[in-house]
Amino acid sequence: MPEAKREWGRVVPELERLGLLTVVDRAALSTYCQAWARYVEAEAELTKYGGILGSKNSSYIQVSPYSTISRQNAHIVKVFCAEFGLTPSSRGRMSVGKLDEDEEPSWLD
Repeated sequence: MPEAKREWGRVVPELERLGLLTVVDRAALSTYCQAWARYVEAEAELTKYGGILGSKNSSYIQVSPYSTISRQNAHIVKVFCAEFGLTPSSRGRMSVGKLDEDEEPSWLD
């Protein structure tokens, strides 16, 4: 998932700088990045095809499955954003340390 990898590259440096990552955070951060990628993909499909599916030969319509995928992954992203301090309100509740510029993050050992 290229988008998940891009998100990892976007958030990890900042979380490292704030001293918010340890080796045990990898699974949670991976889950966040994958949920973000799924959300972005679902939103792209909704933009392309719309949120309502129908048929020319029928009056039957249904909500696009991408709406469900988007909603579910937006919820997952929101939960992990709060956990990692990726929202203004969650950052305000966190106590963070700061690494020296030349200090290697210990979670990478």
